[in-house]
Amino acid sequence: MNTTQSTEDSGHSPQPQKEVNPNEGELIGIYGGMGFNPNTIVTDAPTERFRLTNIDVMSLVINRMIGTGIFDSPRTVMKGVRSPGIAILFWLCGCVYALTGAHVYIEYGLNVPRYVIEGVEQSVPRSGGDLHYLQYVFPWPRYKKGIVMLSGVLFGISFICIGNMAGNCIQCALRIVEAANPEKDARDLSESTIRGIAIVIAIFPCLIHAFSRRGGILLNNLLAFIKVFMLIFMIIATWAVAGGPSGLRRLSAWDNGNAPDPTVSSSEGKAYAQAFLSISK
Repeated sequence: MNTTQSTEDSGHSPQPQKEVNPNEGELIGIYGGMGFNPNTIVTDAPTERFRLTNIDVMSLVINRMIGTGIFDSPRTVMKGVRSPGIAILFWLCGCVYALTGAHVYIEYGLNVPRYVIEGVEQSVPRSGGDLHYLQYVFPWPRYKKGIVMLSGVLFGISFICIGNMAGNCIQCALRIVEAANPEKDARDLSESTIRGIAIVIAIFPCLIHAFSRRGGILLNNLLAFIKVFMLIFMIIATWAVAGGPSGLRRLSAWDNGNAPDPTVSSSEGKAYAQAFLSISK
């Protein structure tokens, strides 16, 4: 009896030969001497005290989504559109824009990258986010098969140059100095002081995360609750001002006094575009 006949008699279909993902060819050669097995299924999970709770994950998302831009954008939007009604409409458009982006990321997160495992192509989510999406969608040009792709290099350059949190640190330091010197104009503030505070703001959480994992998580949760509380307070304060005796008249006077000039349509269009970009960024 040959192998094919015994397989047919047992009622089991022959299993296809395992295929190796081409993107891992070079890595397998590198990690071969370290006991690396790409077919190993990892079943170990962190113990209970090392796991992130629902509040921890929610705080991570909140801190990632709510930065300094949400507090600076209203001023830019109001200066650009010069109308509370249009500003609210722009915020609604920005909400739709954000939801579309979220759906795209969900689609990529659930389906990219894809590997052939035991003859079946299936999605295998990996840590790395945008980098894996770009390398999967744009695998060429590349230095070698599966490694050093141009898309990954460009993403790394952009992340180092403009993708870090230095901008948020600068904006936070600027607001602190402005609050400490309300009588001064923003152009008269000391740039060295702002940069020094920004450096401290950037280094302080890094040190906390380096020396205390739980301390970093608690700081993350605390900042998330502070941000949400500040946003709720701003909404309630706006309702209180608008509902006051002179609230609506004050807004109407501000709207009429800052009406755009119809003779400068080009600058008005630029202001509208800048306002929408400040919402959607």
